[in-house]
Amino acid sequence: AGDGAARARRNVETLRRAVDRMKRLLSDLLDAAKIEAHGLSFERLRNDLPSVVAEVVDALQPSAEQKSLRVTTFAEQGLPQVLCDRGRILQVLSNLLGNAVKFTPEGGTLTISATPGGRDVVVMVADTGPGIPAKDVPHIFERYWQSDRTSREGAGLGLYIAKGIVEAHGGQMWVESEPGAGSRFFFTLPAAEPAEDRPGA
Repeated sequence: AGDGAARARRNVETLRRAVDRMKRLLSDLLDAAKIEAHGLSFERLRNDLPSVVAEVVDALQPSAEQKSLRVTTFAEQGLPQVLCDRGRILQVLSNLLGNAVKFTPEGGTLTISATPGGRDVVVMVADTGPGIPAKDVPHIFERYWQSDRTSREGAGLGLYIAKGIVEAHGGQMWVESEPGAGSRFFFTLPAAEPAEDRPGA
């Protein structure tokens, strides 16, 4: 009871956060090793991309609200379903949106959009943050690389893993950014064939 109990709760919470960070780091290291060995496993199923985006936004909304960030989503009408492992694409979007929340100043805007692009669907995660220095852009998807502006809490694997997941799905990932003009991360996923176009339909 009293101050002793409060200190104990703070100590337990500190330990919990440390354990969570260690679990994330171990998971990232394992995913990175699988990507390097071309052994990343996933199950591609038809998924409604706007619902995947909504799930990620709901999870990160409290963090965005703490910084008074406005989050907007847009999906073009008639957007086809995509073939993907839902959990893995949630992982990709969580990384991109989490970074956007981290680096966007208070009162900024985050935008997530999904539009058709030929046989693919193109997803964009944009922010109104400080942008990425030109010298850093060629390196941000490299394994273990970290910009001078990062907190160094992680291992520099988030974007490397996100890109590896997208490429394992047959997609591409890239970034467009200018200092002072925010950043726009893009990735593609293969569109699912309409039922009438599949053999035997």
